[in-house]
Amino acid sequence: MRHDISPEGVEGWMSPEAGALLTKMASQIPEGGLIVELGSYHGKSLMFLALGAAARKGHVISIDFPPAHRQFIEETVRKFEAEDLVQIITGKSVEMAPRLYGQVIDLLFIDANHFEVKQDIETYLPLMNPSGVIMFHDFGSKQFPDVEKDVVEAFPDWQERTIGKVHLLLALRLGERQ
Repeated sequence: MRHDISPEGVEGWMSPEAGALLTKMASQIPEGGLIVELGSYHGKSLMFLALGAAARKGHVISIDFPPAHRQFIEETVRKFEAEDLVQIITGKSVEMAPRLYGQVIDLLFIDANHFEVKQDIETYLPLMNPSGVIMFHDFGSKQFPDVEKDVVEAFPDWQERTIGKVHLLLALRLGERQ
């Protein structure tokens, strides 16, 4: 993984401050842990996550749809020489979940279809480390109000669970850290 270039140059909607929060949370996964990103676009947030995962000898799985994004994500992964850290899966997030059965997700970043956040939470929560972290992009966005609605519905105690919030990026701890 190249550390001499910044994900800032990759097309996407992640601010530098939000990117720093992604990297920080990713760098706190257990040694050899698993990060899953739902919705990668061109791979900007994916590289922020990979930077943190590299510090923990972790692995990142990118699940993205539509298929046209895959070429851009692959290009970004090659540019950052992160092929050994990142696996790319193309498909709708809910439909791709069975490919992860048997694995434990330590950090889940949801930034896919903003109208299906509830389904993503319900689908992926059973695959999570009980003390893991779940992050949401566009929490509090006027353009995508369903994100906040679905998060608050799934986690009524979201404010107590919050371990990081920068702009529209929210990080929640699921349970006690072990």
